[in-house]
Amino acid sequence: MSSFGIPEAVGTTFVALVASAFLMTTLDSATRLGKYGVQEFAEGRSKFFSNQHISTIVIVIGAGALAVSGTWNKVWPLFGSANQMLGALALLAVSIWLVRKGVKAWFTIIPMIFMFIITLAALGVLIYENIFTGEQPNYFLAGSSFVLLVLCVFLIIEAWNSFTNTKDKDTTVKAS
Repeated sequence: MSSFGIPEAVGTTFVALVASAFLMTTLDSATRLGKYGVQEFAEGRSKFFSNQHISTIVIVIGAGALAVSGTWNKVWPLFGSANQMLGALALLAVSIWLVRKGVKAWFTIIPMIFMFIITLAALGVLIYENIFTGEQPNYFLAGSSFVLLVLCVFLIIEAWNSFTNTKDKDTTVKAS
């Protein structure tokens, strides 16, 4: 910063401002997405948890429990696996769209398969490490990893069904 002629105190303040803005927007986005997830899951099942205030409280309490328990720093590999699964899901959606349009989609299908394999392997390792290694098993992380593993397998089954059903469907685009 000093090479640009900016005093160190101003640079430090600016970097602290940027970091806090990033953290606050990330926290806000994560809380909103979590709230929407709880509401979506509770829809039709529980009027209580469908309430936006209750679902927000559930997410905030869950995040607080992670922070207080010290588990938050161990969740990072799980976040990485969920992020990879989200990437595989995006490639899955694009691949199905391309196949239905009649385009050869191997340039998205091959990376999608690779990302699903990597995600499954990472989740398997996380489950193994959190149950069988270390002094005390972490059933929360193992259970969360297992849930993501089941979701990943479900997505693979749905992808297979979508790809096999696209051959039966009319792929022509009709004018309105």
